[in-house]
Amino acid sequence: MTLQPPSTPTQKEEIEEMSPQKKTTPWDDVKQRALDEMEKKHKVTLEKAVNFLGGYFDTREPMLDEHNNKEFSDFGFDAYTLYYRKPEKYWNEVGLLVPKGIDASKREGAPIHVFFPGGGFWTGDWKWCPWYLQEFLREAKDQGAVILAVNYPRFPLADIKDITRAVDDFWNYFYSSELIEDYKNCVRSLALDKTKLLISGESAGGYAAAYSVMRPHEELNANVLFLRYPMLRHYKRADREKEQLPYMQRKVDKNDVKDKVVELGKKVQMIRKEMKERKLLDLSDEGIFADILDRRTPPYGMCGAFASSWCDTWTDYFGNATDGGLLPDILTQMENGKKAPSDLKKVPALFIYHGDADTNVPLEVSETFVEQWKRLFKQDNLKGEFKKRDEGAHGFDYWLDDKWMRDFVENMTKAWISG
Repeated sequence: MTLQPPSTPTQKEEIEEMSPQKKTTPWDDVKQRALDEMEKKHKVTLEKAVNFLGGYFDTREPMLDEHNNKEFSDFGFDAYTLYYRKPEKYWNEVGLLVPKGIDASKREGAPIHVFFPGGGFWTGDWKWCPWYLQEFLREAKDQGAVILAVNYPRFPLADIKDITRAVDDFWNYFYSSELIEDYKNCVRSLALDKTKLLISGESAGGYAAAYSVMRPHEELNANVLFLRYPMLRHYKRADREKEQLPYMQRKVDKNDVKDKVVELGKKVQMIRKEMKERKLLDLSDEGIFADILDRRTPPYGMCGAFASSWCDTWTDYFGNATDGGLLPDILTQMENGKKAPSDLKKVPALFIYHGDADTNVPLEVSETFVEQWKRLFKQDNLKGEFKKRDEGAHGFDYWLDDKWMRDFVENMTKAWISG
């Protein structure tokens, strides 16, 4: 048998070889088991340190009322759980919401709404129905749209690099055959229409949504970016100088909080030191996040967001650059940028609103974002809509059902569906 020299690839083969491939996230099972050991050792004490504000650690009762008891089925959706990476933990979940009784024979494919829940990067969960915009849930059902609600890692152990890596992993999953296979295992009769894509984020989820467009996946082609009072700067409460603030229906003194915030910081530093010694930090590229806490369905984790932002320690958890300095937030990155992302296939219409009485995320954040968006994408007139809500506090919109909201949702839906 005569050995043949290696064949020279054809031009077509070369193109296929050089084409960007879906980046798969490896998963190190040995390191994951080591992280599970850390969870058994530290989870309980860390949970108590994060959720230290009396009685609310182990009860949701103060948050449950006639609205917050609502479930997705009350709005006409079936809910399924998918995972965009291994291991299958709650922070890798994608909630799949599909309208009940939809007639697939009358539709070419379902429009898609990708939603990133908020929570100050400390709390939040796709399963927490009350933080969805109820008016838009109704509109999505009317449009026969599918909602993909994305969980991601949270503070205090994960940092912004873990969070944005998780967002990248989600979009790799979204544009892979794996999503289609997972979807068909839940919904056999209704196809997905990725040409009708809306990306949205509420509060801190707005950071993930904006990041999705400003650092886009190569195939991203969204019709709309929808932001609700987005937290695009480092979290600093406008009322952080006050010595007393309301939390979960009661007044809290800052002096009572400071010591607990310091204790939390020391606990996190101790755990991160142990993780570093065991080489369990900075593993997001290996399919592992340094999160050892349980599901963050509110109120779990809310105390951490509230207290760290009030006592100016929130940025301690955001993450540092290689030079040791604080990583810039996405709005600062936009302000320092000279041009829009070159690999964005299409500039989505921007729909954004914010209340002028928001003490969690000041109105200035959205105003500056819109200015920078228009500058980078060279829009003299905004393609989309920016609305300010008089006397609107943070989270003013959940159950809002008036002409102001209905008109906004109607205009946004037209841009979403028609492109």
